[in-house]
This record gives sequence, structure tokens and C-alpha cells, in this order.
Amino acid sequence: MDHTSNPFTNRGMVTEPADFIGRKEQMEEICTRLAKMESTSIVGERRIGKSSLLYQLALTGKERLSNPAYRFFYIDLQDARCHTALGFFQTVLGRLGAAADAIKEGNSLNRNLIAFGDGIEALERDGQRIVLCLDEFESTFKHSAEFSDDFFDHLRSLVNMQRFALVTASRQTLQALSLAGKLTSPFYNLLTTIELKEFTEAEAEVFIAVYHVRVQFTDAELQFLLSYLDPHPLKLRILCDWVFKNRRKQLPDWALAEQITKEYGNFIVGKFDPKRFLKLKRVFSLDNTKKLLDTIKMGKDVFSGSDSK
Repeated sequence: MDHTSNPFTNRGMVTEPADFIGRKEQMEEICTRLAKMESTSIVGERRIGKSSLLYQLALTGKERLSNPAYRFFYIDLQDARCHTALGFFQTVLGRLGAAADAIKEGNSLNRNLIAFGDGIEALERDGQRIVLCLDEFESTFKHSAEFSDDFFDHLRSLVNMQRFALVTASRQTLQALSLAGKLTSPFYNLLTTIELKEFTEAEAEVFIAVYHVRVQFTDAELQFLLSYLDPHPLKLRILCDWVFKNRRKQLPDWALAEQITKEYGNFIVGKFDPKRFLKLKRVFSLDNTKKLLDTIKMGKDVFSGSDSK
């Protein structure tokens, strides 16, 4: 019996750097902008990997920029504490280790905005380069009574003065969210939009190759994976999960396809037909994967795309 641990069970945000594969081009573009304290908006459909990218940026950004002055903070705006302007100010300053005493419930929004700006500016004067990685940014637009034009105007002023940089993640562009919320603040035009899509085929192949090193897929398993390769990050993980679990279940291809497409439907919007899934089978040589494995053995860092040192 194979006692290898199954590394494909996660269906949420990728938190371990070793499990974060691909997105090199997007990460490099974001970091290039952050080197000049410029802000970015990551936009993409549900389950495409926005949170994973944002979290890994917060985790590894300082090393990527090779600058100890940078401080990255990941904040999920779905957190109930961030559903009010007051809670947002207190949460952010608390995470930054800045004094939040001046942020008070009895204050006007304007007074709390000024206190928030003062706290950020104190850190900037201290030589710190703050990057706020704000996930689920559309939450601010859902609570429009709390996050008004005044809020976004002040945020825009701080970003424009490079007091800190923002990297946001949302399903829609910030412009579309602003228009839908009937906001007049031009906040969104300071952030360059990066659209996050499915993996490239090369990234999907690297995903297979990396995990092959860990779990040693058989030739038959590799052939199945490459024949039904889907570049969507979550669907790719589900595909690998079921192929790995099939070592014990021993389902025929058609039954395995049925289970895979059923789970696709549980997580991804849309219907999946197992029969159509099987008809999509590609003839795929194992040579491509073997070449990738040779690259890994030569010390190529497939996680970041840079040569190992």
C-alpha cells in the first residue's frame, strides 16, 4: 500500500510557498510596480487563485524586492472587523503595530480618516515602506454607508503621496465596482489592473512535474493527467487529487472522469459532462513531462521560475 501523503486535498487559498506554482509574470509585474511604491489591482473570477497570489506576495514580497524597508500585510476584508470604516482603520493600524488610540467610535469619519493618515505617515517617516494586500476588496463596496467617497478620496490621497502601496484582489475591476456603487471618487485610477486567468499550459505542466517529484505518478497516471489537463488551478488540483486517490479506489477511466467532473461542479460555476470530458482526451507524449523533470533535477526553481543558487 502506498503511504505517500496526498498533497492535493486543499481547496482553498495556497498558504505554503512550496505549493505555490506559476504566476511568475504577474508576480514580477506587481513587484516591479511596488519597487516604485505603485499600486495594483488583481482581478479575476472566483477560485482562479487571486487570494493565493496575494497571500504569497505578502509572505515573500520583502525577499522578492530585496529591500528590508518593505513591510507586507495580508488582510481579508471579509473579516467582520473590516466591515466598518472604524474597524478597517483599527485593524490596519493594529496589524502595522501603529498606535490606534486616536481612532475612536465617537469621532466623525473625517477625524478618524485624519488619525488613520497620521498613523500611516508616522511609519513612512520612520523609513518603512508599507504594502497592504487587501483581499476581497469588493467588500468595501458592499458596505457603501461605511466606505463613502470621502473614505476612498482619503485612501487615494495616501496612495498618491506614496505613504503606502496597495495590492487589491477582487472579481470585478475597481472601476466597475465604483460605478455600480455610484461613487464619484477616482480612487481606482491609481491602481494598474492585472487580470488573473487560468494557468498557461506550461504552468500546468510544471504543476504536474513538481508534484511528480513528491508522489511519483506512474506512467499511466501521468498519461491520464496530461490527457485531461485543465489549466484552471483548482480544477488541476482536483484532477491530481482524484488520480492520486484512485491508487486505492482503482476506478476505470470513465468512472474516474465522472468523479472528477462532479467535484468540478461542486466548486466551479457551470456544468460538467463526464462523457464530454472523456471525448476531450488528448494524445500527449510523456516526453514533455520527462523534460520538465530533467530541468528540476538540474536545479531549476520551478516555483519562482529563477535558477537555484
